[in-house]
Amino acid sequence: MTLRLPDLPVAPPLFPLDQILIRVQEELGRRPAWHPLQHWQAPSTRRRDARPGVHPSDLDRDCNRAITYALVGAPRGRQGLSPLEVRRFDHGSVIHAQVQGYLIEAAALGLLDFAKVEVEVNAPWLGIDGTTDAIIGHGGYVYDVEVKSAGPETYYGSSDLKRATRIITTPSASYRKQVHAYMAGTGLRMTAFIYFDKAMDDVKVIWVPFDDTLWTEIRREIEHGQEMVRLGALPGKTTKLYQCPRCPFKDICDKETGLRGVADLRNQATGPSET
Repeated sequence: MTLRLPDLPVAPPLFPLDQILIRVQEELGRRPAWHPLQHWQAPSTRRRDARPGVHPSDLDRDCNRAITYALVGAPRGRQGLSPLEVRRFDHGSVIHAQVQGYLIEAAALGLLDFAKVEVEVNAPWLGIDGTTDAIIGHGGYVYDVEVKSAGPETYYGSSDLKRATRIITTPSASYRKQVHAYMAGTGLRMTAFIYFDKAMDDVKVIWVPFDDTLWTEIRREIEHGQEMVRLGALPGKTTKLYQCPRCPFKDICDKETGLRGVADLRNQATGPSET
């Protein structure tokens, strides 16, 4: 099976998004009624987890079994988080809402053509289903946006700020894979990573253009999963076992649940499907 990629336009030009964010913050500094969460949009209540499709975060795991489970809509669970992990995730969620609010304000001020946040990306022809942080327009072009909150070790290269010698210049390989799934699903050719430093409140914009070679790698992973689904076969686990404790498919994977067993679990949860 070969995945069909939408007709993608030429990569759009870069523009000074970092300066636009600063201009927005200058304007907000003059508004006594501004609140960083005033544009917050609650996550969709739709049961995205219940429908088949690879979430872009699934690509982080380098696991054929996780991809295959995702493609058949296997039940997703959440492994227990420690109090520290809960705080970290919640902190990142608030920062996402804060930066998304800046983008909405930028559009209201005419600094962006438009800004849509929490945009669903459902591309069944690619086997992809997820939600990108934002899609924005500028100068007649459209861009994907990914917001990342980062601690000092990631942002500055050291947890000791006195010894830090650099600021992040490129997203991790797993993050680049994620946004390529979003770009392929939306037909876009450029992503702006907005990195927000959780320690010193610094912000850095990093542009990532669509890379056809990287997309080919991702496409082959998904195609392999689709072939396993066609054969009704359960592929092996990843060799990167450190990924397993936080995998949403850990429970069924530990039980070696086959694809027929997954279908039975889905039927129990939602009733028999036509597929």
